[in-house]
Amino acid sequence: MDKKPLSPKNDFVFHKIFSENMTALSGFLQAVLDLPPEEYQRLEVVNPNLEREYPEDKLGILDLKIYTATQKIVDVEIQVRRQPSIWKRLLFYSAKLLVEQIKKGSQYQRINRVITISNHA
Repeated sequence: MDKKPLSPKNDFVFHKIFSENMTALSGFLQAVLDLPPEEYQRLEVVNPNLEREYPEDKLGILDLKIYTATQKIVDVEIQVRRQPSIWKRLLFYSAKLLVEQIKKGSQYQRINRVITISNHA
């Protein structure tokens, strides 16, 4: 029986490739982002779940959430099928990533850059 290899577009495979291989992740990010080389010296893949303030808030789960060396936040999304509301979803994710960074009494200067990469199937 011939086994067909899993597609790297599969959420599980995509996450495994890039969350467990920092060389592949760094190479991918350097190929698609225009950031200074020092940003890639320390990459951290973190929990992709977006915080909910209240139980009834919309849950957001990113495909890949990464912090760069200077704490820029990179959201990498891979789509296998056309999503009619993808732009609204990406906007929601970006807004949540910004809001998660700041708490009561915090200065707005504390907010780090958020970058979204998506393939828009």
